[in-house]
Amino acid sequence: PTAAYVHLPFCKRRCHYCDFPIVALGESSSNAGSTMESYVDLVCQEIAAERSPSRGALQTVFFGGGTPSLIPIPLLQRIIQALEAKHGFSRDAPMEISMEMDPGTFSRDYLTEAIQSCGINRVSLGVQAFDDDLLKLCGRSHCLDDVFQSIEWIKDSLQNWSLDLISSLPHHTLASWRKSLEQAIAASPAHVSIYDLQIEQGTKFGNLYKPGMDPLPSDDDSAEFFKLGSSMLREAGYDHYEISNYARKGFQCRHNLVYWKNQGYYAYGLGSTSFVDGKRVKRSKRMREYAKFVEALAAGSPVLPESLEGSRTEAVLPESVEDRILDTVMLALRLAEGIDLRRFEAEFGSELAGILCDGLAEFVASGNVVFLDASRECTAERAGAVYGRLTDPNGFLVSNEIISRLFCLV
Repeated sequence: PTAAYVHLPFCKRRCHYCDFPIVALGESSSNAGSTMESYVDLVCQEIAAERSPSRGALQTVFFGGGTPSLIPIPLLQRIIQALEAKHGFSRDAPMEISMEMDPGTFSRDYLTEAIQSCGINRVSLGVQAFDDDLLKLCGRSHCLDDVFQSIEWIKDSLQNWSLDLISSLPHHTLASWRKSLEQAIAASPAHVSIYDLQIEQGTKFGNLYKPGMDPLPSDDDSAEFFKLGSSMLREAGYDHYEISNYARKGFQCRHNLVYWKNQGYYAYGLGSTSFVDGKRVKRSKRMREYAKFVEALAAGSPVLPESLEGSRTEAVLPESVEDRILDTVMLALRLAEGIDLRRFEAEFGSELAGILCDGLAEFVASGNVVFLDASRECTAERAGAVYGRLTDPNGFLVSNEIISRLFCLV
C-alpha cells in the first residue's frame, strides 16, 4: 500500500446523522488535551507496530474523523512523523496529505501551521449546508458565518480543497438545495463531495425519522437532488468522476481513488479498517477495546479472526475470490471510468470476465450499460457480439451513470 488513513475521532458533539466512532468532547472540555494526547499515543504505537512490511513509500495520507481540526498541531506532527518513520514518504511524486476540517473549529493561524509544519496540502471542509436552519437541524456546531470565514481562510492558503454537502436532509426542498449548490459553486473549490443522507440506526435521525417518510424527501425527490447536483456542477466545470464526487481537472482525490480502485491501504485508529495483503482488518469502535488491540499488537500477539463483539478486539476478514470480484465490480461502477475489462480479465481470468459480461447483457440491451473501446468510443453496434464473452483483444470499458447508481443501491 502507498496510502494511509488515520482516524481522529474527536468532535465537539455528535451530529444527528452520525454513526461514526467519535469521542464527543463538549464545547469546552477541561481534559480534552490529555484525552487527545493519550489517543495519539495509541495511534503512534499502532503505526510503529505495523506488521506488514512497507513495499513502497506512502503517496497519500488522509486524516478523517471526527473533526481532525480539533487536534493540536504538535499531536498532528507526531502522527506525521510516525508515518514517515514507518513507511517513508514518496519523493518520486508529490505527496497528497488531506485533512477534514469543520467550520468554526480552526483559526487562520492553525491552518497556516498545519500547512507549514505538517505538510497538509489538501483540506476537505465539512460545510454540509448553506442554511443555518438546516445546520441546526443536523446538530452541527457551526453556523453560516463560520462557513464563509473558513472558506476565506482556506482560499487564501490552498488551491487544492474540497467542500462537502449533504442532500436529502429533513425538510430539504429543491429550492434550498439549488441555493446551496449555487453558493458552493460560487466558493470555487477544486473539489466537491455530495453525500445523500443515510438514516442510520442508533442516531438521533434514526430515532426521529423513517426513510421515505415526511419530513424526509421522497426517493423521487432525492433522485432530483442528485440530478440537479450533477448537472449544475458539470455545467460549472466539475467532472462527475465518482457517484458522490466532482473535481476540476487535476484535482480528483488521489487517496479516495485508492479505495474505489480496490487497492490496498493502511488504516490506523479507532474503528478504522485497513486492506493489506488481501485482508481487511476492522478495529473496534470502542476506545477501551481499541487500546487492548494496540497493546496486543505492540506485544506481538497473534491476530485472530474473531468477532469484534467477542474476546478479541478486532476482526480479520480474508477476502475470497468472490468477495474480491464483487468489491471490484461495485467500486468500479461508482467511477465514471467504469470497469476496465482487460484488467478484470488479467486479474480474474477470461471465464469470469465472460460471466461478468453475461450478467451485464440485459443492461446493455436496455441502454443502461455502454461498451466503450480503448479510445472510449461507444461500440454499441458490437455489443451484441460480446454479451457472453470477452472477444475483442483491446478489451472494453463499461460505464454509465444510471447503472452505477442502481448498482450501488442494490
